Amino acid sequence: MSREDTLADQLRVDYTQADLAERERAMLDYVDKLTRTPWAMRESDVESLRAVGFDDLAILHIVALTGYFNYVNRVADALGIKIEEGTWEKMRRHGPIPWQEESGSYHGEPASPGGASEAALTP
Repeated sequence: MSREDTLADQLRVDYTQADLAERERAMLDYVDKLTRTPWAMRESDVESLRAVGFDDLAILHIVALTGYFNYVNRVADALGIKIEEGTWEKMRRHGPIPWQEESGSYHGEPASPGGASEAALTP
């Protein structure tokens, strides 16, 4: 099993027990709090992301993606919609997101002119 597979399994079970860098842990702590108790968010939560190197653009994207997935899941749950098998695997294979490099959230190789690089295909 690769490190990525092991990490994915750890994240599915309990991200707090996963082998993560400080920056990754801070992001997931923020996302967890935003998901579970959005009314409890404070400026200090944003500052905790800045303290580990996230800039305002990266923080905006963390919030937007968290909100989007929470919204989609809430709607799907409310309507009894089942996610098609393989959907999450398809989403893993996205190309680079345009803002990844300037926000500091991208650590792979840039995409080749003909399509996404292999590094860009893994989260």
